[in-house]
Amino acid sequence: MKMIEKIIALTLLGTISNVANAAVEDSAVITITGSINAANICSLNIDGGAILDAGATNVVDLSSSGGDLSVIKSFNATVTCTLPTAIAVKFTSSLPANPALSSRLGEYKTSTNKTAAYLYANLNPSTPPTTNGVTQSYAAIGNIGLSSVSVSDTFTPITSVSDISGVSGDSRNVYTVINTSNNPISSTNFILPFSLVVRSDDISTGWTADIVGGIFSLSSTVTLELHSI
Repeated sequence: MKMIEKIIALTLLGTISNVANAAVEDSAVITITGSINAANICSLNIDGGAILDAGATNVVDLSSSGGDLSVIKSFNATVTCTLPTAIAVKFTSSLPANPALSSRLGEYKTSTNKTAAYLYANLNPSTPPTTNGVTQSYAAIGNIGLSSVSVSDTFTPITSVSDISGVSGDSRNVYTVINTSNNPISSTNFILPFSLVVRSDDISTGWTADIVGGIFSLSSTVTLELHSI
């Protein structure tokens, strides 16, 4: 046992002595990058190029009672969060909303303030939202202050086609995603389907007289505003 101890001691001393006398010829550096993220970041993107083209329609081809000027286009809004988060989405348009016709997202007005056309959008329970691939439900919560909403709250899921209203304070202006217990669900991934169409209004109001000899623009935007709960 003593001999073994001595050999070990001599070996250690020899190793230290060799390093101490060695010359440094060159060196290499490895750069370490990365971080630990404690912040939650959510992003929102819309598929389909986020464009709805209503094309060009001649006045003589308009339906007297109003009708679709574009296809009813389906979109998917995808929300991705760093950490599991419950969300709500508020829908607004660059067009003025009409509280008297709150099922509309926004209205196109002529020079005399007549409604020529409008945006209509909806959510359909047959194409429900998903979280990480799991089917969930929509609930309308636009009549509730978002700052007071929590994941323990219980909401009623939509069971039929639900209009998206452009009127602030209307329950259909803001939607959240709820689970089978009817509570807002936290997730890192949401897919939110919705549909949008441009429709002409009833021509009996005389709005077509306001655009005689010209071209009436249907350019507008729809904004989806993402909130965390």
